[in-house]
Amino acid sequence: MTKFPLTNLTLKGLLVLLAALPLASRAGEPLIVVEDRGGASALPYYEALNLQPRADAPARPPIPMLPVPATPMDEAAMLPVRSAKLTPGTVARRVIEAPGLRP
Repeated sequence: MTKFPLTNLTLKGLLVLLAALPLASRAGEPLIVVEDRGGASALPYYEALNLQPRADAPARPPIPMLPVPATPMDEAAMLPVRSAKLTPGTVARRVIEAPGLRP
């Protein structure tokens, strides 16, 4: 039977394993996943965090909600887009090197 001497790499691996062992004991704690499926309120989970508002953060104005259109919208209702600030610009022609693709 052949014996292999411990190399420097093996000792480093063993040292990393021993250093990570205490971290592995904390990894076993179960996670609480909060998701909103519309059936039950997730408020108790957030209240348990006892979050305090930031003192230096300015109050944000409410986000205005647009009214829901009476008729469904489709792509044709949104096109063509007209804007004084947006322009299509110029696009330089270039050759794409892609073997296997047909032009």
